Amino acid sequence: MKKNINKILIVIAIILIVASFVISLIYIPLFSSDELWNFQNILKMCNGFKIYNDSNVIVTPLFFYIEFIILKLLGASILTFRITNLLIILPLFYFIYKILKNLKIEKCISILILALIFNNTFLFLVSNGPNYNILALLFFMIGLYYYTSNKNSNFIQGFICFLIFFTKQTTGIFYILAILIYELYKYKLSKTFFKNQFEKLITFTISSLIIILILLNGNLISCINYTFGGLLDFSSNFSFNVKLYYVFIILLTYILTISILISKKNLIKLNFSKSFFDTIILLIIFTSCASLILYPIFNIAHVLMVIPFFFIVLAYIFNSIFKDFFQDIPTQTIIYILSVFILFILLLSNVKNIILPYKNVEATFVSDKNSPFFGTFLFDENIKMINTLDNYISFRNENGTDVIICSADSAYVMIPLKQSHGAYDLIFYGNLGYNGIEKIKQDILEKEYTEFLVKKDYSDECDQFVIEIQDFIKENLTKCGEILNFDVYTK
Repeated sequence: MKKNINKILIVIAIILIVASFVISLIYIPLFSSDELWNFQNILKMCNGFKIYNDSNVIVTPLFFYIEFIILKLLGASILTFRITNLLIILPLFYFIYKILKNLKIEKCISILILALIFNNTFLFLVSNGPNYNILALLFFMIGLYYYTSNKNSNFIQGFICFLIFFTKQTTGIFYILAILIYELYKYKLSKTFFKNQFEKLITFTISSLIIILILLNGNLISCINYTFGGLLDFSSNFSFNVKLYYVFIILLTYILTISILISKKNLIKLNFSKSFFDTIILLIIFTSCASLILYPIFNIAHVLMVIPFFFIVLAYIFNSIFKDFFQDIPTQTIIYILSVFILFILLLSNVKNIILPYKNVEATFVSDKNSPFFGTFLFDENIKMINTLDNYISFRNENGTDVIICSADSAYVMIPLKQSHGAYDLIFYGNLGYNGIEKIKQDILEKEYTEFLVKKDYSDECDQFVIEIQDFIKENLTKCGEILNFDVYTK
């Protein structure tokens, strides 16, 4: 009877998760954020522009190629784009569950851990839309899944290294580092170690050649410039902004892990096997290397990307210590009820954070299937900006004048116009390639028959936006007019 109740509770948990997805797909307005900027770059590809040459994409291209194919086949709208997010999020949680299963963690604890991760990361995952960071995280989890299973092979790992590296180059480097450290621990500098790395390298190299051949079509140099040239701008832009709760989870994981490894001899006497310690070392190495993405921007978004790894380590530790306790049927029922309660809180949180804040805000649902914004709410002030600036830019273009909007909001306007201004479409630190800020300044001075739109008050721009560029325009060009909340500058 109690086992049937547990099955019912699992079904309820699934229903709560589905309800949360439905709310997020329909009610999250389209903000000026990663979702909008990634969507713009993929639409550029759909409209015939080249990645890197015509957009300052700062990561390796696999995510954009995949999304380009999907949007070309199913329709280039924000609704289609958001639905593809499910193709990333659901497999991510599936592989987290499979990792927990490989670690022989009790099912009730696995469900509880999934509920906790859902509750902590869900709003972040859906509000940012399909994202190369999360796709790289999915591939990272798949790689860890194979290491915790009996199905691991060097050729599979070589292909996973390719998938991660060409989704986001830095995350790929961190994954390769995790493999090298773990296999050095396991095999030392033996023939087996070098044989394993050689086999991985073969698969990685052959797979990489396909992407490189595609990029040889005129944008390989731009790819290298954007993906590696601007990294120094990121490293000089360190910030720390995260809740103490997540700091506690991270510190607790390391304190417990280090304590276990230091007390290894005593724990062996308590019947902890060698495989237990090997697994702890495997998990903490992969967790630590994944956590390198926290530098230089130690903010809530980056923490939420790596927090699942810490929950996995904690689940393995507590399950190993209290395994007999978790096998008790009444205890399992209590844990399942707790999991459902956590997911119910997630649903209420979505209502609070997604529906209620915008209930009285003037926003319109875009129902025109021919619009790239079909299937989402746009704030009325953004609709006004889009219509006004699109008409203005079209008029100026007819008279031989190009118009560049120097704002993080420019994507709203450029998307319907199907135009591209390359790096100008997202003037962010780290997004401009090697010496990018100086190159932009020089280009501004050389442009003829061009107007630059700069916000009158740009204090509300994203923290990553290069305000220096807007100041440069104001100091070196001549103001020739105003439109909405923008000043117009030209030579």
